[in-house]
Amino acid sequence: GFCTDLIYDAYLWGANYNIQTALVKDAISNPDHFYRWRDARNAHDMWRYFAYTDQMIWENTEYTIGDIVFFDWEDNSEIDHVAIVSEVWPSGKPKSLIDATGKINFNPSGLTGELPWLAFHDT
Repeated sequence: GFCTDLIYDAYLWGANYNIQTALVKDAISNPDHFYRWRDARNAHDMWRYFAYTDQMIWENTEYTIGDIVFFDWEDNSEIDHVAIVSEVWPSGKPKSLIDATGKINFNPSGLTGELPWLAFHDT
């Protein structure tokens, strides 16, 4: 999807880290790690990769710029969106995100942009 492409490209070009290759390598090395599609373009599989490889920080941890945040927008226990923290409040909570949502009310153009961390994101 749009959002996972943003993360994939940021890691590939900014950190020289191929999430797709790493995810497939983890799936092969650890058959007990369940990946529905074995595809980093699927937000839930991307989330699983970071969880399985102990690269997660949890909600009560202070965020830093560049952290990846995952969302379950449909409230169905399935991760369906991901973005990058671009600005943090002094409290350590995200203030803004680099986001590739497609067309939404806050982003009618559908282009990748910096959007505010909204109240429904559970600030």
